Amino acid sequence: IFATALETTIDEKLNPAVVRQRTFSVLELDAVEVAKQLTLLEHEMFQKVSPSELVKQAWNSANKHERAPNLLRVIERFNEVAFWIAGEVCSISDAKTRTSTLRHFIQIASACFQLNAFNACLQVIAGLNMSAVARMKKTWSRLPARHQRAWEELNHVMDTSGNYANYRAHLASVKPPVLPCLGLFLSELTFIEEGNPSSLPGRDKSIRNFQRCRMVAERIAQLMRYQETKFPFEEDVRIQALLMKRTLVLTEDQLQQQSLLNEPRKKKEPRKVAESPRSLRSPRTMMRKTNSQGSGDELKETEGGETSAEGTNGGYAAEGGEAAAAAAAAASSSSSSAAAASSSSAAA
Repeated sequence: IFATALETTIDEKLNPAVVRQRTFSVLELDAVEVAKQLTLLEHEMFQKVSPSELVKQAWNSANKHERAPNLLRVIERFNEVAFWIAGEVCSISDAKTRTSTLRHFIQIASACFQLNAFNACLQVIAGLNMSAVARMKKTWSRLPARHQRAWEELNHVMDTSGNYANYRAHLASVKPPVLPCLGLFLSELTFIEEGNPSSLPGRDKSIRNFQRCRMVAERIAQLMRYQETKFPFEEDVRIQALLMKRTLVLTEDQLQQQSLLNEPRKKKEPRKVAESPRSLRSPRTMMRKTNSQGSGDELKETEGGETSAEGTNGGYAAEGGEAAAAAAAAASSSSSSAAAASSSSAAA
């Protein structure tokens, strides 16, 4: 739980070569302030994503690092934070301290949600929903009732039911600044491009499907609008340095082993393979389609401009069924490449 951060004064910030290090615990930091600084860091990365990185599934292409470098950094960052949080909880052998740490991260997730930093909120949710953390039932049972309710509420809002209906309704009710769930936007873009032909069926292939282009352009324009408004928080270099300089990041196997040391498996408890968070671990999807690949389900627009794939219940089902962490994983949709359509890029 201890990490090294740079305690930087105003003078030191002007001269990065002059730094002083201090080791402190994440439990010493106010949850709301941590949420604010995490939000500032994530939104800064989010603002760097350009429209060209969002067309033709650039993040899944063979040359993805050239076509979507900023988007890939957001994806990598998501998973770094999720694994770090899981490691912070699992690495603590003392049961009381472990529960306190779990409670503190729930407070951070709740604060991120209240600040409309939904992608940052999902990073925390993904980390706490990893199997190595979720299996420690005794640790979770020691949580105060109000923190258990807060955790249940967070999972309820990010439930995948109805194509994330709860989250969509909440997102529509808030005002900027907002840090949206980027994974859901990427999932929608993938459905639009894969579920709708680039040219009109039964006609000359040169006649482009401008309905498809319009849907892509509208989704990208909506995402770009969230980039315009910054969060009005003051930077705390000390906390930001801690959040960026994480010294404790365990692998999946290490997390599972540490979890078993904290709470040994009961005789009746089935052995589970270590799982990744339903997050953005790689540019590829952390979800799987409920139907076979290439089924051709067509993405339809519903009232209010939302999209859904017919016959797929939102198109994806979480591996293992952990709803809240699954919301984070929508970020890299399917492994198949999108059909090239130059008009979709022009429309965007």
